[in-house]
Amino acid sequence: MKRMKMIAPRRTLVRVMLATSLLVSPIGPAFAQSAPSSYQLGSGDVVGITVFGEEGLSGQYEISGTGTISYPLVGEVEVAGKTAAQVAERLSHDLAEFVPGLSVTVGVARYAPVFVLGDVQTPGRYDFRPGMIALELFALGGGLARSTAVNEAGEGAALQLIGMRQEFNDNVLQMLGLEASRARLQAELDGSETMTEDIPQSDPALRAVQQRVRERELGLFALRKSGLAAEAQALSAQERSYSDEIESISKSMVLHEDEIRLIGEDVEASAELVKRGLTSRSNLRETERQLSATRRDALELGSYLARAKQNLLVVQQRKASLVTDRRNEAAAQLQTVELELARKRARNEALAASMTEVAMSLGSGISRQQGMTISYSIVRRAADGFEEVAANEREEIRPGDILRAEASYPVRATAEVN
Repeated sequence: MKRMKMIAPRRTLVRVMLATSLLVSPIGPAFAQSAPSSYQLGSGDVVGITVFGEEGLSGQYEISGTGTISYPLVGEVEVAGKTAAQVAERLSHDLAEFVPGLSVTVGVARYAPVFVLGDVQTPGRYDFRPGMIALELFALGGGLARSTAVNEAGEGAALQLIGMRQEFNDNVLQMLGLEASRARLQAELDGSETMTEDIPQSDPALRAVQQRVRERELGLFALRKSGLAAEAQALSAQERSYSDEIESISKSMVLHEDEIRLIGEDVEASAELVKRGLTSRSNLRETERQLSATRRDALELGSYLARAKQNLLVVQQRKASLVTDRRNEAAAQLQTVELELARKRARNEALAASMTEVAMSLGSGISRQQGMTISYSIVRRAADGFEEVAANEREEIRPGDILRAEASYPVRATAEVN
C-alpha cells in the first residue's frame, strides 16, 4: 500500500509536466520509417518516438549537432551512434522512474539530408534513401554541369537526363496528391471523424504542396461527410412522412369499415321496408349505391396503404444502405488510388536507376572523348568534427554526407616561349 501511495503523486506530476510539454512539443505524432535494425542514428536525423498510452511523450525529435534530443521529463538524451532499439531501451529505463511499465518504440521518421556539390548541374540538398550510392546522388544532382558536360556527343544524354528528372519530380508531386486522396478515402471507409496526418516532407517546396493538397482533401472530406449527413436526414424525414401517411390511411380504413357496416344495416332495413311496402324501392337503390361507393373508397384506401408501405420500405432500404454504399464507393476508389501510387513508385524507382545509368554513360562518354575524369570525395561527420575522404561512384552514402564531384582534364603541353 505504501508503494501505491508513492506512485500516485508521481503520475499526477507526470500528467502536469506532459500538459506543459505539449506546448513546446517539437513536432506532432511520430511516424517511423523502415530502417535497418543496425542503423546508427546521427545528427540531423529525426526520430519518431511513440509511448503507448502517453500522447504527450510521443512525437518527432531532431537530433542536434551534439548528437542529442531534448525529451520531456528526461531532458537531454544522447542518441547519436545508437540504434533505434538502444534509444527505446534507454528511454524506457529513464521513464520508468516517473511511470513504470511504459511501452516505448523508436524509429527513423526522417533521415538527415544529403548534399551534392562541385561540377554538377543542380548542387544542393536532397533526401536520403537507404542504399543510396555516390553515383545515384550525382545523378539526382543532374550529372555533370553543362559547362563541362555539354558537347556534341553528350547533348542528347544530358537532355534525356533532364527529361527523366522532370518526370521524376512530376511523379513526386502526383504521389503527394494521391497520398492525400488515400488518407481521405481511408477515413471514409473506416467511418473516421478525421483524416490521418501525413509524414511532413523535408523539402520546403514539397511541404507547401503537401499542405495545399491536404487542405483540398480535408475540404472534400468535410463536404462529403456533410452531404452524407444531409442525405441521411432527408431519408429520415421521408421515413417519418410515410409512417404518418400509413397511420392516417389505416385510421381512415377503420372508419370506412364502420361506415360500411352501418350502411349495410341501412340496406337491410330498407329492403325489409320495401318488402312490407312501407317505402319505395328507389330509396333502397340509393342506399345500395351509397354502400357500393363506400366499399370502392375502402378499396382505394387499401391501394394507397400498400403504396405507402412500399415507399416506406424503399426509403428504409436506402437509409440502411447509405453508409454501406458510401464505404463501397470509397473502397473502390481507394483500390484505384493504391494501384496508381504503386505504379508511380515503381516508375520512379525505374527512373532513378535509369538516371544513374544515363549519368554514368554521360560521364564515361565525355571522359573517353575529352580524356576527362570525375573524382568523388565525401565530407562526413567524424568524432572530432568533419573529415573528407576519397570515394568512388559505388561508395555508399550515409545520412548527412556531402558529396563533392569534380571533373579534371589532362594537362596539355604548351609551346616553348622563344
